[in-house]
Amino acid sequence: MSQVRETVYDVLQTCAEEESLDIGDLTGNERLVDDLGFRSLSMARILAVLEGTLGADPFSELVAVTSVRTVDDLVGAFEKALSTETRRVDEGAVDPQVEQGRQRAAARRRRTRPSTPLTQ
Repeated sequence: MSQVRETVYDVLQTCAEEESLDIGDLTGNERLVDDLGFRSLSMARILAVLEGTLGADPFSELVAVTSVRTVDDLVGAFEKALSTETRRVDEGAVDPQVEQGRQRAAARRRRTRPSTPLTQ
């Protein structure tokens, strides 16, 4: 299992436990809202935690957040963001859009209150 997939699964499990949702063992094709029962507020928290934990914001330029419906979609979005960022760093180029996404994610992390156990 990839590091990104493992992180996404862990965050989903933690959030589900906090909301008393029984999501069982994830396989990837489960729909986040329809099958697992996450609400829009839950999804916002999950995305914020993943952006902070993984250090990437795939929704700033690469992926439309409305296209993420399944667990695999979510994993794929973060894998795409991280591979794009890694490729650009390896090439020695700093894409202003990626940098802006990083700055927005960092600003959101600073605004997030540490009062919820999910945000670390």
